[in-house]
Amino acid sequence: MFFKRRTTFSFLTAVIALVSFILLAWAIWSPYWVNANLLKDDGKYNTTLPLRQFYGTNPIDDTDPGAFSGVAYYGLFRGCKRFNYGFGGRDWVCFSIYKEHSGIYSTSVVIVVIVFIFIALLFSLIATVFGLVNTLAVPIETMYGPVGLYLWNGIAVIASGLAAILYVLLYAVKMKDEVLHEDDRNQPNNFLTDFTYLGNAYFLLLAACALFAINFIFVALAQYSHNPDAFKSKKNKKRSDPNYNSGTMRSDVGSGLIY
Repeated sequence: MFFKRRTTFSFLTAVIALVSFILLAWAIWSPYWVNANLLKDDGKYNTTLPLRQFYGTNPIDDTDPGAFSGVAYYGLFRGCKRFNYGFGGRDWVCFSIYKEHSGIYSTSVVIVVIVFIFIALLFSLIATVFGLVNTLAVPIETMYGPVGLYLWNGIAVIASGLAAILYVLLYAVKMKDEVLHEDDRNQPNNFLTDFTYLGNAYFLLLAACALFAINFIFVALAQYSHNPDAFKSKKNKKRSDPNYNSGTMRSDVGSGLIY
């Protein structure tokens, strides 16, 4: 049957590794790792006329957050923000997170996340290449076969998993409550972070990590299709060997002749 062929599972391994590479590349370049809603701090702006009843009213276009509100989003390299001071949305202002957010959280952690993602990108490419090699031939060298595919996908899943864990910890500890530069928080701007949430790019990273883990299943199926005894212990392999019992019988016969 089609799904019993080793080449099918090897090809699926290569395809999944390639899809993971695309997801990682998309995630690392995307500016939508964190999204934030912003509000004008009416306590600072006007203590006698609270503005909360006007928050978000009268937007002038689809990306305008509305009166006395703001929006922001950012990724691993850059981000953008837009404020509405009550007279229509201002123009988008884009920034480098390494300048804008240096006083909010440790941007060195973001650099470590990027390094881990690049490691996962590299080994996803290697897994793709060797998945195709296993599709077209049965490699003689151990590292070119299933063992290598386990290793390449294993490194990729560890690297992408560590990147995801580091970023979500940084988000939970530092980004969840504040994403604005002090110039935006102080007078005359007086904006504050209302709430934040993880964007689509972070979930692309999680999806890539999950696909690397799924690849272990396809590598195992490819290995089993080629050699059904691959996962048996040495003792069980001997018992399944047709010459095992005959060899035992011959030794018994030999012992009988001696006696």
